[in-house]
Amino acid sequence: MPILYVQAGRNEDLNGEGAGIFYGFTRSGSINVETNYIDAAVLFDKTIFGYNCTRTYAFAGPAVGLFLSGSVHEDFLISKPGSESFGGDTTFDLQASGLDYSIVAGLGCSVKLNSGSMLFFNASYWYGLTNVFESYGGATYTRDVRLTAGVLFPNTLAITSAQVIRNTSGRARCNPG
Repeated sequence: MPILYVQAGRNEDLNGEGAGIFYGFTRSGSINVETNYIDAAVLFDKTIFGYNCTRTYAFAGPAVGLFLSGSVHEDFLISKPGSESFGGDTTFDLQASGLDYSIVAGLGCSVKLNSGSMLFFNASYWYGLTNVFESYGGATYTRDVRLTAGVLFPNTLAITSAQVIRNTSGRARCNPG
């Protein structure tokens, strides 16, 4: 079960013509939203191909994120010829749903090193099911692509799940143990 600290957000450029109630107005500036979560996922994986030492796999499962904090920084100006302009530079704390439930799916590959450590690379898509900013009206759901790389260290220095042997060419290879 991976547990991750996630810092996410978005930056929206407001330069251009307004729409909706701001039709006919000119907008300039930006809005920057930042959120901080602790995510935990229960992922089930299936080897697509490979052996104990090198394998490619697919994974999927449910996840839950705990909202820690967030902020919104707005720096914009809205104007219309012949009218006064309004806007400004403000920052405020963000209130979001306490828990964000998601479905996760992805692909990964791992390579076991002779030391017993394992390198891994994952690409995943997180599809949020919770309206995280419901209190502001409207619907906002988390949707993100995550690229993860890391090293897993064994809990002992002995290699237990694979044996490293020398073949006749002198190169080390890994056999399922």
